[in-house]
Amino acid sequence: MKSIKFLIAIALFSVIAISCKETEKKEVKETVETTVEEVKEAEATEAVQDTLNKVEETKDVLKEE
Repeated sequence: MKSIKFLIAIALFSVIAISCKETEKKEVKETVETTVEEVKEAEATEAVQDTLNKVEETKDVLKEE
């Protein structure tokens, strides 16, 4: 899943780099920063969800015992 997100981030970065020729560098930097933040947030959300799932699994196992 992380590799898919990484590939998506690279694709977004490539699109931004291509459009860089038509826009000012300042705008591109802001867009790249926003994209990086969104990817980090998505990874953090996934990590939190994974932790929640593990906690739920552990809780179920403890109930069974």
